[in-house]
Amino acid sequence: MLSFFGEFSASTLPCSFKDTANAIEKKGYILKDTLNVVDDYHPAMTSKERQTMNTIMQALSRGYGDRKGRDRMNSDISLRESSAPRGNVIITGEDIPDIGQSGIARNFIIELTPDDDPLSEYLSRSQQYAQDGYYKQFMREYISWLIPQTEQLPQKLKSRFLYLPMNLPI
Repeated sequence: MLSFFGEFSASTLPCSFKDTANAIEKKGYILKDTLNVVDDYHPAMTSKERQTMNTIMQALSRGYGDRKGRDRMNSDISLRESSAPRGNVIITGEDIPDIGQSGIARNFIIELTPDDDPLSEYLSRSQQYAQDGYYKQFMREYISWLIPQTEQLPQKLKSRFLYLPMNLPI
């Protein structure tokens, strides 16, 4: 999915738990209206590493859950603008973080096994299309098509959906 917005693979994801919490927060702000991936929450080798990862996970969970950045001050004690996340995030990992009930409640935790996503011809072909740049080219063309319509689009959409019955089955 990220390949609609650039060149990404399993080894070139936007963020990882090796990044600082500040760097991940800033990337969450920059990646507006798109998906961010923070990779590799793993069992820690030391208590310090585990605490660092939990701190980052807590900041991610609360930042994306509340859509609130962490306020900071400049050296002259004036407030610096915070960088609240403006998209959504997927976090990959091999362990469940120790971030308390409130932190866990802000997440969907999905356990996958190798059989849950079989390597198929379709997946391989999709990955090749991404590597060849087809998805980012598709998005570029879509945005180019969309830009000339931005002034009329809200009214056009409103007229299409204005007369829909409100009691449609869900």
